[in-house]
Amino acid sequence: MATERTFEVKQAASYAYRFAATSWQMAMPALLLMVAITTITVMLSRGNVGESIQSLGAPSYLLLIVFSVMVTAMLLRLSIRGEFSGPAGLHIGQDERRLLLANLAYLALLVLLGMIFGFIAIVLITAGLMSAIDNPTALENDPEAMRAELDRVIQDGGWLTVAAVVGLVVIGPMLFIHLRLICFPAACILKERVLIFRTWSWTKGYLLKILGSYIIAVGPALVLSLALSEFVLRLFGQTMFPQFQLAGAQNAVEMIDPFSALLVGLVSGAAQIPGTLLSTGLGAFLAKELDPGED
Repeated sequence: MATERTFEVKQAASYAYRFAATSWQMAMPALLLMVAITTITVMLSRGNVGESIQSLGAPSYLLLIVFSVMVTAMLLRLSIRGEFSGPAGLHIGQDERRLLLANLAYLALLVLLGMIFGFIAIVLITAGLMSAIDNPTALENDPEAMRAELDRVIQDGGWLTVAAVVGLVVIGPMLFIHLRLICFPAACILKERVLIFRTWSWTKGYLLKILGSYIIAVGPALVLSLALSEFVLRLFGQTMFPQFQLAGAQNAVEMIDPFSALLVGLVSGAAQIPGTLLSTGLGAFLAKELDPGED
């Protein structure tokens, strides 16, 4: 028989912080391994290490995804079942298989919806920017003049339109979907089967509470860790966000020397640790509290 359950934002945030405080020592070996794999992935994708070595970038991304699933399963088992066994608590078993399948399906959903929302955003942004040009027809055969005119429109305030459209059409819907399905990783462990879309009903009516819990539990640690990481990298002339300083560049990602890539990988990997502990703890709490008790 289904039971109706609820929770308080303060209760959810407190649980996430308690879980992070009590589990970080046990989880640290696995988390440090994840930092190491993240560092290798960054070095292969951003470092000038030679084409033959860079060809290993795709397998390293795959390894990172699989290992991240193993770490998530380890943390969820610890939170939901109180279990921690094996080397660093890591296993390759049914929990990991379920989580991997669920995450791959969720990733495919996000990619598909991202393409749809992104296309809509591009159409709206293009229409908005073109309407701000005095005589767009006269510039159709002059790409350079059209580009210069679009740059002028953006600099004169058009970027606000771009930001608003991206926020409303892309970020808003994706955030909504993420919050409604936030319980699915923990649900896979709790129910011992692959669950994604059935957890949509679990979060019905709790969206604002879930958002508030996430902001309070994960937000401060996320902002602080990112700010501290960026500060450290800036001391060495690097950044975690290369795309922000490469507007108009031909290459999407700037290639850097191996030492800088090593530094970026280590710092960015370490920055994920607080958020991983807190968000996993929060997800476990929400799944246990919002589980309707149905088989």
